[in-house]
Order: sequence, then structure tokens, then C-alpha cells
Amino acid sequence: MFPWETEVPVITGDNSIQINVAIAYLSANYGGGTVYLDPGVYTVANPILRKSNIKIRGAFNGSGIWDAFSSVGTIVKWTGAAGGTVFYDAPSADQKPVNNGGISDLTIDGGGIAAYGLQSLSTSYAEYRRMHCVGATSQGFYFGTTNTTIATLNYRTRLDSLSAVMTGGGNGFVLDGVPGSGRNTCFMTATNLTVAFLNGCGFALLNADDCVFVGCSASLISGGSGGAGIYFGGSSDGSGKAANANQLYGFWTNGYINSAGGTYPSRGNIVYTSCMDGKPLIYQQSGSTQNVIAVDGEPGLNGFIRNPIPPG
Repeated sequence: MFPWETEVPVITGDNSIQINVAIAYLSANYGGGTVYLDPGVYTVANPILRKSNIKIRGAFNGSGIWDAFSSVGTIVKWTGAAGGTVFYDAPSADQKPVNNGGISDLTIDGGGIAAYGLQSLSTSYAEYRRMHCVGATSQGFYFGTTNTTIATLNYRTRLDSLSAVMTGGGNGFVLDGVPGSGRNTCFMTATNLTVAFLNGCGFALLNADDCVFVGCSASLISGGSGGAGIYFGGSSDGSGKAANANQLYGFWTNGYINSAGGTYPSRGNIVYTSCMDGKPLIYQQSGSTQNVIAVDGEPGLNGFIRNPIPPG
């Protein structure tokens, strides 16, 4: 290995200490690097705190193809207090944003007690790839910002091949920000994100602008009451919290699509979708008619501007 790379083996008990020590060492001595996690289950009782320019990579299985469910893959499992966060990418005491680097090739297991699988706050140019999240009670993957004088937007984050199973009331993917601060999640690019949700939402775009999603899906688990497959936020409390100018291409959901209203409604969002299994989707919109559903032969948009996909 290069000096700026280190391998952290699995130990019995809390693995968060040695993983965080490895991250801090590479950051202090090389300004960044890669922490490799072996196949196996890393139990952690404290959040993994990533720093700028640090990559965390799990293991591939024997065939060379990543498999989140493989017994020879890397699983990071929460064993700490209820309501915790497994991976926490956020400004530390110096309030400086976390830039570059990222996490890939592992499964996050919230153990049914961690609130968040991943929290990415005021993180820019990071990449999250080939990850699976189970057992988080609130949010699987949460992207937002911190409201400090130094912390910035969650800017130009890149997501690829992430999946989440939310069996409680949690949401799969959340894009958020601090109301009224001008700090939100923006210019994110995401491909091949999938979520199965029961009583929460698949994708909740609460405070996000100019993000692009390609080939993503949100599946309501049978028996669940379910929220929206896609929810675009809005506010009436003067906070200015809304989702604007986001685009979702090739999106599928068997939940409904909802855009909130209020004084600050979500506007200019476009969802390119299609009718699956002969079951028309349900669209609900309040307070704005400036969001577009581009859909092939599907009625009942309930307030959304209809922009049918042209034949051929």
C-alpha cells in the first residue's frame, strides 16, 4: 500500500475508534487518503467521522462484483445508542466543510436503532457509490447543511448505485438544508438509486435545487401505508424552504408524487416517468402549478402541468 492508504481489520467490540483513528492519521499526515475495510461485520458504537479528501472503501466479493448482501462483503453495523448516525460527514470543531473523498462498496446496518445510515452535511464534491442501507429508523441517506458562518452548501455531491430498505416510518433519500440560510443541497447528480419504503417517503426533496436523478426508483412495500414516492417540499412559515428546478429522468414509483405548497412552494421540478403495471400514479400538488410530470398516457395529474412524452 501507499503511505496514504491504510487497512483497518475487524475487531471484536466497537470498531469506530480504530476507523476514526485511521481517518484522523491520514488527514493529519497526508491531507487525505483511503481507508480500506475488510470483509466482515464492523460493529460501531460511535459515528464514523469522515474528513476532507478521505475515501472509505469496503470489500468486493470473490467474483470481483460488489454485492451488498454477500457474506464476504463489508457491513458497518450500529450498536450504539438509539437515534445515532453510522456515517457522519460534517464540519468538525473548526466548522470547515468536508470536501472531496467519499464512501463506497459497503452495507450500512442501522441495527434498527440508528436514526441515520449516512448524514452528509455541508459536504462538497464527495462521491458515494455502491452502498446499501438497512435498519435505519429515520433516514437512510440524508444530505443537508449546517447553519454556521463557515459551512457552505451541500454542493455537487455525486451518488451512484445506492439502495435502501426502510421498514419503519423512515425515508430513503432526503435532500435538505437550513431554512432561511441560503444553504441547501444543490447540483447533486445521482444515478441508479433505489429504495423500498413502508410508511415514510422514497425520495424527500425538502430544500434542494438543480439536482439531477437518472434511472431511480421508489417501491412501496406491500402492506405499507406509505408516503410519497417523490415529495417536493414547500413552506408557509417564511423560512423559504422548497425544492426548485430538480429533474428526475426514467423515474418509477408505485407510490404517489407530491409537491407541497405554502408561501414558498416547490417550482420548476420535472419528473419523467411512465405508467407501470397498468396502475396509474397519483399526483398531488398544492399552491403551485409550475412543476411538470412528463408521462406516457397517464391521466389524473391533480394540478401538475402535464407534459406528455411525445411518441417515438
